[in-house]
Amino acid sequence: MMRILRNLNIADAREECEKLGISSEEKGLLDKLIQYGGIKLSVAGEVASGIQQTFTQWEDITLVTSDTSGEEVEVLLIPHCDVLEFLSSDSLRHLERISPEVYQLLQESRKRFLEESWEYRIPGGTLKIRKPLLMGIVNTTPDSFSDGGQFHSPERAYQHAMSLLEGGANVIDIGGESTRPGASPVPLEEEWQRVGPVIQRLAKVKDCIISIDTVKSEIARRALEEGAHIINDISALRFDENMVNVAHHYAVPVILMHMQGMPQTMQKNPTYTHLMEEIITFFQKQIDYAGGHGVTQLIIDPGIGFGKRVEDNYELIRRIAEFRVFGYPILLGASRKSFIGKLSGNLPRDRIGGTIAANLYAYQKGVQMFRVHDVKELKEALQVFQGIQDLKAS
Repeated sequence: MMRILRNLNIADAREECEKLGISSEEKGLLDKLIQYGGIKLSVAGEVASGIQQTFTQWEDITLVTSDTSGEEVEVLLIPHCDVLEFLSSDSLRHLERISPEVYQLLQESRKRFLEESWEYRIPGGTLKIRKPLLMGIVNTTPDSFSDGGQFHSPERAYQHAMSLLEGGANVIDIGGESTRPGASPVPLEEEWQRVGPVIQRLAKVKDCIISIDTVKSEIARRALEEGAHIINDISALRFDENMVNVAHHYAVPVILMHMQGMPQTMQKNPTYTHLMEEIITFFQKQIDYAGGHGVTQLIIDPGIGFGKRVEDNYELIRRIAEFRVFGYPILLGASRKSFIGKLSGNLPRDRIGGTIAANLYAYQKGVQMFRVHDVKELKEALQVFQGIQDLKAS
């Protein structure tokens, strides 16, 4: 496994170093990691030895390893320049002779990290993913945390979806089962009665791309048969073993989301030892699982608010660029969530400002997709943000 570390603060850098047994008092090392970033690798012992031989004598790179006597060794490379600049330099040619596998991994990871656009096949056409792509939320549930009950009838849900499209939504995400903390599962037929009629009507709307938000493969199958284009699975293909087969059969993109626990229990004392490493390891496992079943059109969602403490949510957004190492689009679903209310004190419907702030930060870090309730407001904020950037660039 490989990670590209960038935009770390002092606490992040100290955690990454101490995990390798480095004293947090080594301030010079921490400063370099904060300033330039780093590359973290988990490799076999003999590979780690080869990397050490390659870089130990270099003055423009700092190398740290965990105990090299184990079967798997963690290696931290801290170049004395921006980490992406280092990955594109000729310096790595020395590593190619010692460990061509690691050299190739570094080159591929850099390429994936810098990827900014994708073109995915969907039923009837293609989905072009370039930032910012806005996903409008349509909850047909009576108990969602922000808008539960507002769009419970198929007609109201349809009209709301149309207003989101008019406001600038590129994708409409339709869900019929609340995933708020403590929510109870919904029977399959009840869930379908909520989402089915809405999907059937929206499928007739020109250029309307529909995402089905469900953990049930049968709901996903029916939705795709009726005209949906994307599967949004908060379990990342874990809760229903047939979901991956449905995704493969219909050859549609799948959103993989990280969640610790189940919706009923996920907010009962969630804990992490090393947040980013644990979630990146989770995604690597699920990406491998999906790929093993022929599902390769993937989108990564770190799962803000799903089995996360308030501080976890903020750290995930601050370090969200690290998920770019997989080479897939990243989706942020921070809209109106409780971590915003912890700072502002506002109720969900009044958290638009906080939602915009979180999404603008993530946009700047390279996130491509944004799942939001307030599409029109975010679109305007992004237009102004882009305008300022473009003016500076010119």
